[in-house]
Amino acid sequence: MIKVVLPARQNRMEETFYILFNHKKDIAGRFTTCLIETNTKTTIATGLAECHENDNFRKETGRKLALKRALESVFKDPEDRKVFWDTYRSRPR
Repeated sequence: MIKVVLPARQNRMEETFYILFNHKKDIAGRFTTCLIETNTKTTIATGLAECHENDNFRKETGRKLALKRALESVFKDPEDRKVFWDTYRSRPR
């Protein structure tokens, strides 16, 4: 779980979100799911990345694609998406 804090701006107070990833393998293939939740555990965005059967599964690649899709579905402001990406890239590994 990655905590993301969007700073207060003109018409908005500071907001906290959490990014969660899940990796799954089943007979249909390998998938990475990204959930973005509010601090009240409400899911506001979901992104899915599916690995093609001929590709080599890499968690990092799946995470990036799933996060990109989740962010694009809800956060239209590039500055908000930048905060998410900067937080994601600076997370402990």
